[in-house]
Amino acid sequence: LDRNALDWKIAMAVDEGSNQLTSPALAVPLRDGDCYFMLGNFNHHHIHSVIAGTSTRYASTHRVAVTAQSTWREISEYSKSLLNHLQSEPDLAKSIRKIGEGASCLEFGWIRQFYVQGGVHAKQHETYWAPRIQRLEKIWKRLNSYLQKSIQSLILGTTCNNKRAYNMAIYILESRIESRREWQKRYHDKQYQGLEKPFRPIIVPEVDVTTDVDFVGELRDKMANLF
Repeated sequence: LDRNALDWKIAMAVDEGSNQLTSPALAVPLRDGDCYFMLGNFNHHHIHSVIAGTSTRYASTHRVAVTAQSTWREISEYSKSLLNHLQSEPDLAKSIRKIGEGASCLEFGWIRQFYVQGGVHAKQHETYWAPRIQRLEKIWKRLNSYLQKSIQSLILGTTCNNKRAYNMAIYILESRIESRREWQKRYHDKQYQGLEKPFRPIIVPEVDVTTDVDFVGELRDKMANLF
């Protein structure tokens, strides 16, 4: 093959996040075997694609990863710290924040990310990743149970009259409601619905956001009476 004759291109354009291109698109020719590197925050403000032209495309993507909470070792240690925290934090507001943010990290950053890729993907990773994700699910359930009990105690007024705890509980719940609604939209995206059933998202965990919505209303009512 004449490597100079292959019509590869890298195409790019500025995108400020509203799906409205703010500059003309640019296509730069590449030779077979070339690579490119996106500097700094280039990928946050540009869309790009590789155009293979008339040739067969063989390519690989390499990323520089931030390891904090992004590897199994990191998330495993983080999860253990959350479980230890259940018994060690006397400040209810701090506890609700840490446990609530931790539960959301597991749910939206790991559990849903795994199952959204479908049953075939889960089967392909049943030896290594599936049991580890299931372990995170068990931890998530414990954290969620603790959070629910803490919120119920605030609603009943049996824990404390700490306004910070009420505000933190509302913040955690409203953040979770927003994220869960975004995931519901994602599950019903037409791109997913066009896939064969084994490749469609598995909705795990299955939750009803109306419970959190009701909790927020009850917490606000309780705050109105207390403060």
